[in-house]
Amino acid sequence: MRQVRSCRRVALAVVAMRHHAAMPTETEFFQWWIPDEITGKLRKTRHKMTRETAQERHPGCEPYPPSREVSTVFGPGEAPANVRPAEGLP
Repeated sequence: MRQVRSCRRVALAVVAMRHHAAMPTETEFFQWWIPDEITGKLRKTRHKMTRETAQERHPGCEPYPPSREVSTVFGPGEAPANVRPAEGLP
């Protein structure tokens, strides 16, 4: 009987972890100040990137705070409650 209870607890813990991992996350996007390769002067990017992407592509870059945008990123198969599925697709 004890083993059955412990298996149930483990199963419930796994389900809880999966549920938590599937929750949508908020991601920040910025335009960035990066050094120009030719002149060395700082210039602002035309597109927005996450902090991780910006640091990978342009080490030492600085975010441009007024351009901050927060987006909710959903996992595979998730969608916000107010979005209808696509219609008329084959």
